[in-house]
Order: sequence, then structure tokens, then C-alpha cells
Amino acid sequence: LKLPKKLPDYMVIRSFKYYSSEAFKNDLEQLIWQENPIDQGVNQRLDNFNQKFLSVLDMHAPIKTVKIKRRLCPFVDQEIVQLMKKRNALHKLARQTLQALDWDRYRSCRNQIKRKLRESERKFVYKRINDKNSNNNSLWKTVRECIPRNEKTRLTYSGNVVEVANKFNEYFSSVGAKAAEESKALITSYGLTSTHPEIPHKFSAEIDKFHFHPVSCDVIRKIVCFFPSNKSPGPDKVSVKVIKDALPYILQPLTDIVNCSLRESLFLSAWKLSEVIPLLKEGDHEIAKNNRPISLLLAASKICERVVLEQFTAYVEQKKCLNVHQSGNRKLHSTETLNLFISDKILKSMDDKEVVAVILLDLSKAFDSIDHVLLLKKLQVLGVSDDALCWFKSYLTGRQQVVRIGSTVSETRTLNHGVPQG
Repeated sequence: LKLPKKLPDYMVIRSFKYYSSEAFKNDLEQLIWQENPIDQGVNQRLDNFNQKFLSVLDMHAPIKTVKIKRRLCPFVDQEIVQLMKKRNALHKLARQTLQALDWDRYRSCRNQIKRKLRESERKFVYKRINDKNSNNNSLWKTVRECIPRNEKTRLTYSGNVVEVANKFNEYFSSVGAKAAEESKALITSYGLTSTHPEIPHKFSAEIDKFHFHPVSCDVIRKIVCFFPSNKSPGPDKVSVKVIKDALPYILQPLTDIVNCSLRESLFLSAWKLSEVIPLLKEGDHEIAKNNRPISLLLAASKICERVVLEQFTAYVEQKKCLNVHQSGNRKLHSTETLNLFISDKILKSMDDKEVVAVILLDLSKAFDSIDHVLLLKKLQVLGVSDDALCWFKSYLTGRQQVVRIGSTVSETRTLNHGVPQG
């Protein structure tokens, strides 16, 4: 009996088959970008920008639903492909005739292909390792590809994929609130209190507080050029590469939108939608908790986020708000600096004949269960001004997400806890 054929997988992408960056830029050049009235709101500005930009992009790189094909082996050349076709034909002939000579011809061709595959793979790996333009990431990627491991099987779902996507979205959007409630119940069961004592504000004078300041086109250009071009696009399927191609023509309106967002203390509504891709951690892939949610955000929203990150990071570094031993999310710091600090403390304590105890905490659903009210309170304590605090509140609240499995997209759900995890 023949096994039933697996149904093909589909995904929604922008087709760049006939895309020409020069033609795309020529069409963008014909548009009039600077026509927004001074009193126009930031959401209206973004709507006008998207309408113009996406109308041109859709002509050059339309959104299509395509069948997912097997990725071709990079070291299999045309000579090997032709030999494979010849091998298949010889195998078919040998099975029909059952002659020893035909079987010998088939085996000879098969062995020749194996030798050529080994030789071709060896040359391919050697070339990639010795490539002058490669970095550490590409080197380790090549090494990992050479290590034998279990072949990944394509995930299929027993039920309706739409229902599965909706079920996943329901779990991912509510898991943070549930984790927060469980932690509160745990605190209550031990007779503790979950109220936080009033922390004195670090900076009371308005001049010492954190305020957003407008950015120039040069800052936006540097941020866009800093982003890697190969990252997955968000729900609008606009990649960083496309934004880089269009940057000479959209730089000024994009800068105006970011500055307007900071000035009005408003994170744009269209930027609050994230597309979640579930990645299997272990176990049954149809159980939501066995999957890790990866949020894909709009590329334009990441530019605004980076502006805020750079300004706020500069503020906390200048005011020395961070613990001197914090290694996470700091320049020139990493797990290595923390490891060196801990190792040094342990060795010094051992030399001083002291007992060493290390407490390690692993917070489950840490990002999903972030309390928005508490986070805003802490930002206020750090000296964030009222206007900037309104922007952070706008950024955190009213966020929505969908779950995408292949080409199937779930219903939209609102997030009341946590922050997106890319």
C-alpha cells in the first residue's frame, strides 16, 4: 500500500521575482511626499505614508501565496543532477529487466554520484570557511551544518489549522496574565504582600528628567543601515532591505513620523500589531505551551523603537541609574563579563576562607507577565517625564497580535500583559 501524500505547505510572501530596485526607486521619486499639514496627527501621517509607499511596492513586489518547496542542496551542481537522472533511469531499467549487467551499470553510476557528492561538499565547505567576507556567525553556521543530526520532519496538524492557530493565539495572549495571577496567588499563600513600597524618585527637578528630543535624518539613516537586511518582515511583509532601497526618498517623511510620535507622546496604532510564529521547543507540536512564540514586528516600528532605546539608554548611563554589575542589555557587557565577575568573586572568597553561596533564578514567562502599571511606575521613579511616560504607556497598551502557521492566520487578540519577544 502506498502512503498517503502529504498536502503541500503554503506561505504568504512578497514576490521579488521581477523586482528591480532601480525601477522601484524611480517610481518612488515621482511621488510627492511632503504634503502633510502641520496640524495633522501622527496616525494620519502614517496612513498617508503607507498608502503611497505600499501602492508602489505592491506593483514591484506583490504579495502572493506560494507553495513551499524543498531547498536545493547548495553543493549539488548540474553535472550531479544529470547523473542522478541517469541513475534513476538505470534503476528503473534494472528493475524491469532483472539483468545482472543492468544492475552493475546502476550500481556503478550510484557509486560515482556518492564520490562526486563527497568531493563537491568538501570543496563547498572549504570555500565557505576560507571566505574572507565571512564572520563568526556564518562560520559556526557552516560547522553546525556539517554535524550529523536528526532530520527535521515537516509539522502537520490533525485538526483544522485555523482552529489550531486561534487556539495558539488564545494561549499566547493570555499566558502572561495567568502567570501574573499565579504569582500573586503564590505570594498570598505564603502570607506575603504583593504591594510595592513607595520608592523615592531619583530626580525631582524637571530639567533632570528624561525627555525625548527630535532626531535628524542622519540618525534615522544610521539606524536603518545598522539593521541586518535578512531579518523576517512583519505583518505588512515590508523587509528592511526594501526600506534601505527606498531610503533616499522616504527618509524625510519617515523622520517626520518618528519625531511626530515622540512629540505627541503616541506610539502609532498601526505599529502595535505583531505576527507570532510558533516554534516547537519539544514535545507535541499541537500543544501551545510546547511552542515558543516569536513576534515579527513591522520594520518601520523597529526604527522608532531604536530611537527611543538609544535616547533612554544614554540617559540611564549618564545618570548612573543601572547597577554597576548589570551585564544584560548594556554596551561592552555580555554573559562573559558577568561570568568573569562571578568567577572572580568566588575565587576571592575561597582565598579568604569564606563560604560561597550562589542563588540562580529562572523566571518563567518573564517577558509575557510584565505588569504595565508597575513598569510605568518604575520608569517614573527613574526620572522619566510625564510626556515620555505617556509615550511608553501608549507603546505598551493596546497591542494586538495574530498567530501565523504557514499561510493560515488566526483572529486578532489584544495583549494586556507583557511585551513582544522577537
